[in-house]
Amino acid sequence: MRPKTSRLLAITIIIAMLLSTASPVVTAAATGPFVDITGINAQIEVGTDTGFTIRVYMLDGTDKTGMALVTVTASTDLGTVTPASDITDVNGYCYFNYEAPASIDEPVEATVTVVAQQGSEPYPSNYETTLVTYRLVGEVIGPAQVVAGGPNVDYVVHVTAGGEPIDQASLTTILYGKGSIVSKQSHTDANGNASIVYAPPATGTGQGNFMIQMGRSGYERASVAFFIQIVGSLEPLVVTVTSDVEDVPSWGSCNLTASVKRGESPVAGATVDWAVTQGWLQTTSSTTGAGGTARIQYTAVADEDGDWSGDVTVTVDAASGLDTASNTTTLPVLARAPVLDTYLYCRLDGAQLFPGEHLTVNVTLSNTGDGSDFVAGFSVDLVLRDVVEAEFLRTTLISGQSLVEGYTWNSGWRVPYTVPASPVTANYTLDVEVVSVNGVHVYQSLPEPGEVSVHAEGKDDWTIMVYIAADNNLAAMADYMVDMLEKQAPQGEYTVLLNWERTRPPDQWLDEDNNWYVMRRYELARDRTSRSIGSELVYRHPPQPYNSGLGESVYDFLVWGSSYAPAGRYALVMWDHGGAYAGMCSDDREDDDIKIWELGNALRDFSADRRKLEVLAFDMCLESSLEVAVRLKNAASYMVASEITIDRDLLVPETLELLNAYYPASSPTPIQLATDMIAGFADRHGNMFPFTVIDLARVDAFVLAWDDMGQHILDAWDPLGECVLAAYMDVDRIEGPYSETFWLVDARQYFTRLSDEMSSYVLDPVAREAFFASEDLLEALDDMVVNGLPVEGYDGVNMFFPPNGDIWADQFLEYMNVISPLHPWFMVMDYTWNGLPEDDQDPDMPWPPIPGIFTYPIDDPQVLEIDEDDDGHSEVIELDLVVDQENNTGLVQVLVDLLSFGAGRGGAIEDLHGRTVWTVPAGTREAKHLELTSPSYDTNSLVITVLTEDGQLVQRRHVGQFPMNATPPAGAPPTLAVSASATEFEAGGTVTMTAVAEEGVTIWWDVDHRDGLGIDGTDASLDATYRRPGAVVVTCIASDGSQVVVRRLNLTVQVAAGNSDPVPGLEAEQTGPLEATLDAS
Repeated sequence: MRPKTSRLLAITIIIAMLLSTASPVVTAAATGPFVDITGINAQIEVGTDTGFTIRVYMLDGTDKTGMALVTVTASTDLGTVTPASDITDVNGYCYFNYEAPASIDEPVEATVTVVAQQGSEPYPSNYETTLVTYRLVGEVIGPAQVVAGGPNVDYVVHVTAGGEPIDQASLTTILYGKGSIVSKQSHTDANGNASIVYAPPATGTGQGNFMIQMGRSGYERASVAFFIQIVGSLEPLVVTVTSDVEDVPSWGSCNLTASVKRGESPVAGATVDWAVTQGWLQTTSSTTGAGGTARIQYTAVADEDGDWSGDVTVTVDAASGLDTASNTTTLPVLARAPVLDTYLYCRLDGAQLFPGEHLTVNVTLSNTGDGSDFVAGFSVDLVLRDVVEAEFLRTTLISGQSLVEGYTWNSGWRVPYTVPASPVTANYTLDVEVVSVNGVHVYQSLPEPGEVSVHAEGKDDWTIMVYIAADNNLAAMADYMVDMLEKQAPQGEYTVLLNWERTRPPDQWLDEDNNWYVMRRYELARDRTSRSIGSELVYRHPPQPYNSGLGESVYDFLVWGSSYAPAGRYALVMWDHGGAYAGMCSDDREDDDIKIWELGNALRDFSADRRKLEVLAFDMCLESSLEVAVRLKNAASYMVASEITIDRDLLVPETLELLNAYYPASSPTPIQLATDMIAGFADRHGNMFPFTVIDLARVDAFVLAWDDMGQHILDAWDPLGECVLAAYMDVDRIEGPYSETFWLVDARQYFTRLSDEMSSYVLDPVAREAFFASEDLLEALDDMVVNGLPVEGYDGVNMFFPPNGDIWADQFLEYMNVISPLHPWFMVMDYTWNGLPEDDQDPDMPWPPIPGIFTYPIDDPQVLEIDEDDDGHSEVIELDLVVDQENNTGLVQVLVDLLSFGAGRGGAIEDLHGRTVWTVPAGTREAKHLELTSPSYDTNSLVITVLTEDGQLVQRRHVGQFPMNATPPAGAPPTLAVSASATEFEAGGTVTMTAVAEEGVTIWWDVDHRDGLGIDGTDASLDATYRRPGAVVVTCIASDGSQVVVRRLNLTVQVAAGNSDPVPGLEAEQTGPLEATLDAS
């Protein structure tokens, strides 16, 4: 717990004395906590679900004060509750869902129990009960047609629930239309039956309709309707059968429709029996509806797999009362398999399993287009096969499905297999199959089967993987680090693997043919010899390019390492340059580095395909970062890193020596391994650097507090906006990403200063909430940091805080890759450097004012990422954009730009991948749908810019950054050459810019970068006059509709001869109270 200062204690006393009539706070007289349950109905139907709400609060008189961050566990004795536990929000609420079982023998009461706990203190529990029951089902049995003037007709109402007859069900029967009810029974008998005697009208034709309401204590009420057609005379019963297709592919399906009539009148309630000479029918008996038709599905299955053909005879027998009718039709079956335009994907939550662990899967199947053949009755099976392709496990996830337009199904997380206590070590392939209704034919399976491995032992074993990205100026230091580690390498207790890339190495990295293998993998082995590598070389990358600046390379190493040395516990050490939120691991040869989101994706995929990391360590500068911890909070159990720049290795022989000491009696726990890393460093180097251990499981609680404080600051921006910057001015700066500048601060120091600044406003009821939230945030930060080396001036975790608005603008997109722009703190940063409109300014109006523009044209662009292979990189970005000009009197130009955000600085116009431009007139509203692809595997920024007709900036929206797979464009990019009549000239002079491109290419000019990116002209030649001296960048963009090319001209505008820069002067003289005379020169 962070100690409170005397100043803060005094503030607390002031609040208690002066704010007794303000918003309620919990006092000593408060009682509780209490746990309330709302939303559970007294009765629920089988197979349905309902949401319910839990609130944990303290009671002070009649005031309820919600309690945040309380863990609530919910369970039931019948059915399921999801999630199993949740954490209350700032108002003390959390939310659950109760799902009743799919079937029961009879109505039965279910109890939902909730238990709340915070820390080690359990709170009172609570429970609610609900009756799980069936809904009543009614059927009216009797003729659907009667003759006017004919005798009375008997009908029977049959009531069931769960397939069983229900006696003493109450019936309320009303007749609408013609005829009359002679008698009716108000309750069913022991067989679930009740009678109705109906008298047809004496003359005329038409319709009568029974509407029957059914009720029974302990069951869900229901109703049933029955239509009676009144005719002059009974025509013979006729049935016909048709198919909705002319022919069916083998294993494909169609809809069969039977139509039952008497003359021209449809017969409702007729029983239709179905039969086919080959294939599957959805049902063999159905009943016609009000239109006299019954429809079922047919699938052309066979006893053996393979395409088949032939004519299938469909026979229908219809019955209405004592009348019957029959008919047949022939359905041709074609010898071709059905075409499926579907997406099938399976996510795993760990596929390297040990005794007692679960295989957990999440499967999605969706019809992605209109090109699919109709297939009915299929099931989705999960299959595990051993190394000889024999089935080890097959389980059906869902059955009885029909592939229709718009079909989408997701299994949710399922556990199809649990490893027994004494399994056989084995490897399996995991597949998901879409299987025909009879289980013979497979329509579709996963494009690439997954891998599942089961291990009988080794659950407590460790494999430590070290990713050495030394294709840069740290290559020699990597040599030294490995040589040093070998002196205390394990000798069978655990495994240390190295993925080692470096710049062109000494001779020992060359093979007998003098080939240089750019990346090698070693198993660290004990070697006391200095300046030599004695570890075992177990893999070397072919003599071709290797990029250690890719997240994919990390994933590949982890997967390889977990196969080479499988273990129940994995640690990853990242070794190279680090840059806090901006990334790490510079590969100079490939001009690339690993972004935080890239590493997050790699570790997410490893967690799914193998196991979640226990320890993630950064043997590099600056990665003990608030933003890094937030972005990687689900990637591992613990994170170890330094807050500042380092020049010593985190991973040292002393750490390995500490680990060796655990064996053979035991193996270290994850927290022991993490703390031993910094303990070993301290043994060798002392407290040189503030290495920290962060419990990533606690980061969610910190994020909740961070969000809460940020939102309260936004709510009270006046006066708290000034506090944000004032706190920054009072803290020490830390070198920023890649040592470029001082962009970072110590997180705890900054938030402490911010809390102190905001404490001055505790009498403001809105600002006070921000102060309270800052105290919660500091406590959450303390909880998150579980160990560390004490270094004066540093508390273990840095955070990004730009020194000025230019840096914020420059790092805006980079930061957005790590912290969502919807995060309140991101908005606090943006407000700090970009400011807010005037208090009385309409937020929908541009500020400063723009002639002819009264509301911003763009509000909320909608983006859909199409990631067909779920590799974290989209193939297509779909953008739906509405441009609202209805209130504006000037036209606007809308630019949609897709810009590379890859290895370089990114987000600049030179990185333009694609551009779409259109003009929206005043007084109109237009919608645009764009499908954007990237020509390269890259992260792309999507930016929307709105300009006036003369190029003035109206609005710019950074929609987001999107990792995208490459979609190579057709053909070569357009050629473009640009020139200027002069590159150096005096202010006031006119310069002619010329672009040369092939015919049909669109040209855009921006003649001065200083006024913001705009469109100053679209002609091949353009004249521009510059009146302000200085450097000018002219940009020319050419597009052939598929690809874009960007060229730039650098111009120098010189001061005109005879002109000199003015020197402003200002003097003031006070002439009276609140009066002064100003003299400007």
